[in-house]
Amino acid sequence: QGVVVTVSMVASSGQGAAAAISTALALPPIPLGANATVYDMTVTGSVGGAFVFNAPAVFAVQPAFHPPFVSGDEVTLTLYGENFGGFDPSGVASVGDTQCALTSWVSDSIMTCVTRPGTGQNKPVRISVSGQEGVLPGAYTFRPKPVVVAV
Repeated sequence: QGVVVTVSMVASSGQGAAAAISTALALPPIPLGANATVYDMTVTGSVGGAFVFNAPAVFAVQPAFHPPFVSGDEVTLTLYGENFGGFDPSGVASVGDTQCALTSWVSDSIMTCVTRPGTGQNKPVRISVSGQEGVLPGAYTFRPKPVVVAV
C-alpha cells in the first residue's frame, strides 16, 4: 500500500483571524525488499488572501499638544497602539490631512512621527501599515500661531 501524507498549515494573528491550508499527497507503494526512494519535493507559489492581518490601532499620542517652549513647527510625536507590524519601515503617519515629515517604526506598538507645520485643534492622527489604517480622532493640537494685537 502507498503512503498518504497530509500537509497542513494554520496561521493566526492571535486575535481571532486565522487561515488554514491542508492538502493530501499520495505516495506510491515501495515494493518489499526494494531500495528506498527518496522524494525531494519543492513547493512554490502563494495563496492570495489566505492571511488576514489586523489593522493598526492608535490608542495614544504623546505629546497631545504642541509644546509651548519648542521653537519651530516640527515636533516628534510618539504614537502608541497595536498591530504596527513586526518590522515594517513602510508605515506612514499623518496629523490631520498632513503626512508626517518622517515616520519611524519602533515596535509593533510604537511609532514616531515628526510633524510638519500645521494649524488647528483636535486633529486626528492616522497610521497606515501595509494598506490598512488606524485613526485616533482628536489626538493632537498644534500650537496657535502668534497674533499681534497692538504695535
